Amino acid sequence: MATRTRIIWFLLAAALLLVAGAPAPEDSTSGEVDVSMSLKMAGEEQATGMPSSFSGHIWFCGNSARMEITMPAPPDATEEQSPAGKMITIIDGDAKAAYILMPETKTAMKMSLSDPQMQSPDQPRNPLSLLDPENYPQGAKITKLGPRSHGGSTVTAYQVSWTSDKRSFSSLFYVNAQQLPVYVETTMPEGKAEMTYSNYKFHKIDPALFKVPEGYQITDMAQMMKGMPVPPE
Repeated sequence: MATRTRIIWFLLAAALLLVAGAPAPEDSTSGEVDVSMSLKMAGEEQATGMPSSFSGHIWFCGNSARMEITMPAPPDATEEQSPAGKMITIIDGDAKAAYILMPETKTAMKMSLSDPQMQSPDQPRNPLSLLDPENYPQGAKITKLGPRSHGGSTVTAYQVSWTSDKRSFSSLFYVNAQQLPVYVETTMPEGKAEMTYSNYKFHKIDPALFKVPEGYQITDMAQMMKGMPVPPE
C-alpha cells in the first residue's frame, strides 16, 4: 500500500505542475486542453509495474483545475501494484484543497493546499500563469533560454528552478507563439515527468467540475499521516 501511496502522491505533484501555464490571449480566462504525460520513476518505483505513459484532459478556470487521465494496468500487474482505471485530480482553489478521485470505488483523497508540504508551486493554478513568480517558492529562478525548435515549430524555452521542503525541482517549459505551453519537462526527486499539451479551447467552464461529486467517501490525508512515523531525512 505504501508504494501505491507514493505513486499517487507523485501523480498529484505531476498533475499540479501540469496545470501551470503561460499567459493566454487577454479574453481567455478559462478553457480546456488535451495532455499526454510520460513518467520515469526513480529507484524502487521503477519496478512497480506502473504504466509509464498517460493521456488525459485538463479543464481550468481561475485558481481551479481538473485533470482526468486513464491509467491502463499492465497484464501481469496486481491491483496493489497498479491502480488501473480513470483517475481524476481536482484542484479546488476556493477550498484550497486538492482531491484525487477514484470513480470506480467512489472514493477520494483530500490534501490541503495550505499544508507546508503542499506549498507553491503545488498550488491551484491554471494555464494562464506559468511565468507568474507567485506560483513558486521564494528564491525560485526563472530564466528565459530563447528560441528552440519543437514539433516543427519555433517555441520559446524557459527554465524554472526552485526548492520546496528541502527538495529540488526544475522545469523546462516550451511556449508557443500564442504564449501557451506546448511541452513541459519536470525533474523532481521521485523521477521525471514529461507533458505535452494540444488542442487548446477557451470558453466558460461549469464550476461543478472543480468540486467532488456527492456520494464520494473522502479520506483526509493530513489526518491519516498524523498516525504515521516520520520518514528519516
